[in-house]
Amino acid sequence: IDTWTMLAIRYKNQTNVIGADLKNEPHGKASWGDNNISTDWRLAAERAGNAILGVNPNWLIVVEGVEKNVPGQKLPQHWHGGNLEGVKRFPVRLSRSHKLVYSPHEYGAGVYNQPYFSASNFPKNLISRWQIGFNYIASQNIAPILIGEFGGRQVDLNSKEGIWQNELVKYIQKNNLSFTYWSWNPNSSDTGGILLDDWQSVDLSKQQLLSQLLPPVQVQPPVQPSNPPVSPTPTPCVSPSTTSNAQLKVTIDINSNWETGFCISFKITNQGNTKVNNWQLAFKMNQAKINNFWNADFKQQGAIQYVVAPLDWGKTIEPNQVRDTGFCANKLGSDYQPQQIAAVSI
Repeated sequence: IDTWTMLAIRYKNQTNVIGADLKNEPHGKASWGDNNISTDWRLAAERAGNAILGVNPNWLIVVEGVEKNVPGQKLPQHWHGGNLEGVKRFPVRLSRSHKLVYSPHEYGAGVYNQPYFSASNFPKNLISRWQIGFNYIASQNIAPILIGEFGGRQVDLNSKEGIWQNELVKYIQKNNLSFTYWSWNPNSSDTGGILLDDWQSVDLSKQQLLSQLLPPVQVQPPVQPSNPPVSPTPTPCVSPSTTSNAQLKVTIDINSNWETGFCISFKITNQGNTKVNNWQLAFKMNQAKINNFWNADFKQQGAIQYVVAPLDWGKTIEPNQVRDTGFCANKLGSDYQPQQIAAVSI
């Protein structure tokens, strides 16, 4: 607590330091709500959080859960720091209640093969686990939830870990939860990182998965010289684009953008009153090479022309329905953004 107080004073005026995650993954003897002063993590979090707010009232106080030892808990297994079942009966009481954030940690079978990964109703059993373990706190407006850690090496749809990770991403998106991902660096033996082992290349499959949760990156178009050559000006791909077919509208977002690559999504909306039975998307892209795509078939025709065809299940677009597709690509130069984007019904 003395150390946290010192840090709260030191960084009080540092606007990009926004809070304190009090303790990483309480587990073992740590309890919640039993009022044992030597083990009750909830009481310790109150003491530490109120001490911090006493000198720095602007910080968020981030409180992880425990592993077990919660009176009346319903689930037999939890991750270290992942058990927040006790919050309903035994909430953390801070002097500034609106500064409180609860933060579970959640992992898949690649970290430890918990029994529920082998249950007959996996992965459907995950939803009730997450609701009981932590999300009731957000859904009942008790306090915000920040999933402080989740991650894993597998993001496919066949392995237990990959299925779990895809389900959690969908759950985070559906419930509008905050999160941080473990980890950026590749040397976590259990999970690997977003970076590959060369510490430079991005694991595109992970980036593609997480891009579903990230807001669009607002990329400004390049500044043109005072006497530019006579050539078409690239259309910045962060702006909505209405296609030549009045019935279909395409909205384009850069989901992720780093030094050597980017991921982009297309949302095709049927603005008409009748359904579209089949459609096609076309665009040009000068200095980029697609290495991964989803929810459609991307084919290159010529040097810079691309044609996108829906998969069988996505051909029909009902009125006001949206189809979502996209790709990740390597940058080959500064003029990498898609241009002349158009969607048509066929």
